[in-house]
Amino acid sequence: MKKMIAFSVELQNDDDFSFFPGAKEFQAKYGEFEQDYGYYVFDLEGKDWTLAKKDLQSYRLSYGEGFRLALADAEIAGHPVHYLTIPALYDLVTGKKQTPTISAEVASYPMAQDFNTEVVVAREELFAEVNRLNPKIKAAYGSVCTVKKKNYRVLAMPPQLDAPVLIDSGTGVAENEGESRGTYYMEGWDGRSSLSPDAVAFVKSEHLLAARLFEFKGRQYRQNAPNYLISGQLASFLHKKFKTLQITPMTQGLV
Repeated sequence: MKKMIAFSVELQNDDDFSFFPGAKEFQAKYGEFEQDYGYYVFDLEGKDWTLAKKDLQSYRLSYGEGFRLALADAEIAGHPVHYLTIPALYDLVTGKKQTPTISAEVASYPMAQDFNTEVVVAREELFAEVNRLNPKIKAAYGSVCTVKKKNYRVLAMPPQLDAPVLIDSGTGVAENEGESRGTYYMEGWDGRSSLSPDAVAFVKSEHLLAARLFEFKGRQYRQNAPNYLISGQLASFLHKKFKTLQITPMTQGLV
């Protein structure tokens, strides 16, 4: 297990998209560690981060610092809780409940969620593993939907976690606007989070569940859209079979 520093850097001026002084030099020096070229996100550890931080300060570049855990393949199954990030697509599922139609856009993903209804679809082999681990998670409809030669199941909503995700750091909490007013999101959250022992046991027994509550500085808030939490067993399977899914180990107070 490695503790990685994931940080984003302001390399360009938002007004004219010109690079700040020293930005191109920094990008050239640390380009091999760049993870997201659109947002200039880098991923470093140990001595590399110490050197990069000195260069950021030397070039006077603004940056935001976060954390993540990097696990070896053999460590994934033993880690208690992971976040599963799946794409949200508009009009993913349409038609009658008895004969739903799934958008062809989902063919690029093994699992996705409808943006408006939060209906989840999963590729047949992924659903089979989830159902094997937790027979209570079933397909919502009996038919299999074929999309570009790939078979999908429409899932019944996964179990809900009533306990909050405990967020240890962040700059604040903000309320969503419009139709989502009354729900909240974290500002400046660097990824450090954990669950109570009972909640961890629930994730391990259910393997896939939706979590909407989070707690920050002793107060609970409800999110607009759920986070999906998965057990180490399911995370290990997904990591081996579906490389396009984003799986992030919960820090559980380890950093």
